[in-house]
Amino acid sequence: MKANALPAAYGRRWLADGYRLFRRSPATLLLMVGAYWLTLLLLNIIPVIGAAMASLLIPGLSVGLMNGCRDLDSGRTPPPSRLYSGFRENRQTLINLGLIYALASMAIVMLVMQFDDGALLRALPTGRLPESENGEAELAAIALVAGLTPLVAAFWFGPMLAAWHRLGAGKALFFSLVACWLNWRAFLMYGLMLVLLCVLAPMLVLVVAALILPDALLGIVAIGVSVPLLLVLMPVVFASFYISYRDVFQASPHE
Repeated sequence: MKANALPAAYGRRWLADGYRLFRRSPATLLLMVGAYWLTLLLLNIIPVIGAAMASLLIPGLSVGLMNGCRDLDSGRTPPPSRLYSGFRENRQTLINLGLIYALASMAIVMLVMQFDDGALLRALPTGRLPESENGEAELAAIALVAGLTPLVAAFWFGPMLAAWHRLGAGKALFFSLVACWLNWRAFLMYGLMLVLLCVLAPMLVLVVAALILPDALLGIVAIGVSVPLLLVLMPVVFASFYISYRDVFQASPHE
């Protein structure tokens, strides 16, 4: 197993190829993604143990989604039940990955709280940094990014490497981290494209609408922009996860 080091342009290509994969069967992929979030939501509302169960099952559910994307890439249309197929391969390792992810996330949260007593984490849903006189919020934000970046990199390919290559949890996370590091330029481009599509483009549409439309219509425009964007972009992003794996770990990347 060898990870290819790809140029930055692949970050843009992952989203474009993810969209092409989505177009092969939009309803199927959208239904699988919806079932993924619904499953996690239902688990999280179970008292006491629900959130822990959801954390443990996320890697297996993610592999199930990637199985569906791999089917589409091979010309097959997967049934919605394909979402739960991820637990057929290396199940215990996938559960171990979920446990590691939950513990690592808790450790990062505890680290960030040391800087500002949790003010940043409470403010995240608002999209604004909390006010601070001594830079605590900025330090907390730096700590959050510093903690989450390697965690996301380790789990980007980790579940797929565990399920499809039957690696142990430690090796899967290590090889995923190394593969992401080798392709940091492509991932930087990927992140910039996501910001462009998810934030800047909708914001531009809403700003233009605010300039030319009455206030009463702005809410309708906002819904008209956000709902289709969510229904298309969410499955496309999941498909791009698979595309990034395919390009990084296949024998020779397409040109």
